[in-house]
Amino acid sequence: LPEYDVIGYTFDEACPLCESQLNVYLDENVNPMGTAYNNPFKITFKEGYSVGEIKNAVIKLFDAFPVLKARVVDDGGILSFVFDANPEINEGLPSDVDSFVRAFESDRCLSRFLIVEDGVSVTLCADFHHLIFDGTSVGILLNKLNSILKGDNVDFADNGVLRQISFEESLDSSYAGDAKGFFDKMLADREEAYDLLPSPTAEDDESEFIDTFDIDAETLNSFMQGHSLTHNQLFASIFAYTLSRFAGSDKVLFNLIEDGRGHIDLSESVGMFVKTLPVLMDCKNQDIDSFFKYSSGLINSVMKYDLYPFRVLANEYDLNSNMLFQYSHNLFSNAVNNDFSYEVCELSHDPVGDLSFFIFNNGEGFTIRILHSKRYSKSFVERFAESFKLILYGIMDVNELK
Repeated sequence: LPEYDVIGYTFDEACPLCESQLNVYLDENVNPMGTAYNNPFKITFKEGYSVGEIKNAVIKLFDAFPVLKARVVDDGGILSFVFDANPEINEGLPSDVDSFVRAFESDRCLSRFLIVEDGVSVTLCADFHHLIFDGTSVGILLNKLNSILKGDNVDFADNGVLRQISFEESLDSSYAGDAKGFFDKMLADREEAYDLLPSPTAEDDESEFIDTFDIDAETLNSFMQGHSLTHNQLFASIFAYTLSRFAGSDKVLFNLIEDGRGHIDLSESVGMFVKTLPVLMDCKNQDIDSFFKYSSGLINSVMKYDLYPFRVLANEYDLNSNMLFQYSHNLFSNAVNNDFSYEVCELSHDPVGDLSFFIFNNGEGFTIRILHSKRYSKSFVERFAESFKLILYGIMDVNELK
């Protein structure tokens, strides 16, 4: 991949959507997604800031992150961002929070805010469409908001969204050819991968399951080093093996989600850079060394070609986003930053797929978070999470996957 630092666009003109953004836009326009592609959360401040101070700080965020003013325009089939929208900033009551999260219209502003004062504290509700915001953006945005509230000046404009599309446009045909060859080979057995059967009956309307667990850090690190694994490779492999047991098929197909910030330095950028990567893995019984050598190599290859358009693969192989896996650090937890403290929690919204399996590293342990549609019952999801843990624990003590 080339090293690319030239930016071919500015915030004063239209900027085409990158591949990840196109995936989301097209999915939402083909399927009834509701609020699945919303990224809503609320921040409760503990420092006694006034409503006016918070509102002014939010307005300054638009100077730091112009992508927050983006909307989508369709010019003869060419989809682009323009950065001239006015984000909605309302003041309201605690009761207004319940109606705050609602679907966005892509041709209007893709961010909105609500400031609530209840006499004790002030809460800022923020909602961003996934077209302009991903999970990694949460911490970046909050750090800048913290700095602004402490009196720091906004002395930069984050151009990550411009850099991303400029970088993608710089890729040569050899990369696309190699990527297509790899995915064609991997997905050739697509029809042999079974889907998870739906639960016979819907037990309730719950759509989220959360479980935490600890595992000895020294044991875990020793195991990963012995098998040359990263956390992502280990947990994705265990997820695939668990999925195969429930699907009743050695071959399983799911989508791996990664942050998409590795090719160019977007570590301080707010935007939508995550990549959706199809993985078709064969989980047939074999010894641990062979299984992890195979699975880690497969995941490495998939991530190598993460810039290849998922929408192209989706059309050719009839792929969807119904089964998702992601490993990351916890994005929604209490955050304390020096003398400034706040609490952050996600607001409820529709799930993207039928089953989205997230595993977060909390530093002292791990959290499993499963978002699911009514296709799967709460008891099914609980059994899936428990099986994931049992397989993980089991491979630490035995020499074969069983």
